[in-house]
Amino acid sequence: MIHMYCTECPNECYLSVEGNQENLEIRGHKCPNGLKFAREEVTCPKRVLTSTVFFRDEDNEGLLPVRTDRPVPLSRQEELMGIINQICVQHSVKRGDVIVRGIGGLEADLIASASI
Repeated sequence: MIHMYCTECPNECYLSVEGNQENLEIRGHKCPNGLKFAREEVTCPKRVLTSTVFFRDEDNEGLLPVRTDRPVPLSRQEELMGIINQICVQHSVKRGDVIVRGIGGLEADLIASASI
């Protein structure tokens, strides 16, 4: 049995999950979001990936904070970090600008978390 807190809404339900991927028994949810959260957390957990990339322009160089615009599978995060570690931004960007569209072939974009 797996126990977890749902983070999908303010209820923060304490969930219990039993079974296998095809037949899950989920208890403790107070709304449909808890069912979806538990099912995804057990079968394909996802998180927003945050990191930094190098930037260099005429006047400055340093690190630019970035993140994916939506959660990506935990199983792909090491691969995505390999891509992120090779990026060097050479122009000014605003917070929210897309740095890499569809990173790693996923629907998630890598976006700037700050302006430089």
